[in-house]
Amino acid sequence: MRLLVLVAVICLSGVLTGCGLFASDETACPDTVSDPEGGVVDGIDLALPGWLPAGVPVPEGTSLRHINDGASSRGRAMTGFIPGGDGAAVVAAMGGDLHTAGYELLLAADGFLPVANAALVALDAEAGVIVWFDTAAERLPVRVGDACPWQDGLLVGMQFEQTSAVEARARFDGSSLTFGSARAAVGGREFAADGECLVLDGTYTFAAITGDQIGLQFDTATQPASGWASVDVEGEVVFSLDNHLSGVTPGFLVSPSGFSVDGMFVDGLGDQGIVGGRVDVTCPW
Repeated sequence: MRLLVLVAVICLSGVLTGCGLFASDETACPDTVSDPEGGVVDGIDLALPGWLPAGVPVPEGTSLRHINDGASSRGRAMTGFIPGGDGAAVVAAMGGDLHTAGYELLLAADGFLPVANAALVALDAEAGVIVWFDTAAERLPVRVGDACPWQDGLLVGMQFEQTSAVEARARFDGSSLTFGSARAAVGGREFAADGECLVLDGTYTFAAITGDQIGLQFDTATQPASGWASVDVEGEVVFSLDNHLSGVTPGFLVSPSGFSVDGMFVDGLGDQGIVGGRVDVTCPW
């Protein structure tokens, strides 16, 4: 289960990117591949990009693997690999280094290493830059002389977003990232999962890490709130929250203990059609 989530984080987050560059356990070093038009470079031991904000810390021992200058994405980003890196130690050190460099911490995971979200988000108020910092355990080639044998380590990603300090603080005001749990009752069956609760900019998100794949996200910026929910057990069930077919408007709710949705769900694998259901997420605010 954790491996599937890690692959999703690495391939889709926009920070930990470059999937498919290292596709086997061969010891030959891959060539550097670049796309000047798209502003992307992939390789091993790349030089730090010239656009890197002055004074931004980079974890010690990082071998840069991917650079995106933002020409074809939401923002500039780079990915590195630390052979033998320990996630907790790297995140703790990065938090301290960002503080020393004058960054203001906007969001940090509460007592755990996140899988589906950034581990740290920090603001350089003077430059108007937000830095998103991700980590994920991974196995990648490491240059040793003329060869590149594969080693276990830590993939680290940094994404840079240009914004004003006022907008950044307003966006992250009241935000939190905690480890929580979810329970779902849909179509006469019950499901359970542990995962991550993210509250950010009026949006409430739960992403399952272990157990059944339960997901819930909704935005309270407009009323009524809108969003999605799903329950996915591979080869068994796929339930998706219905927003239109049944004519029933889902009820999204935030409570002192978490958040939830009550509504109708479409049975994507079976023959139940549209059935009633509920997803409850418990988060230690």
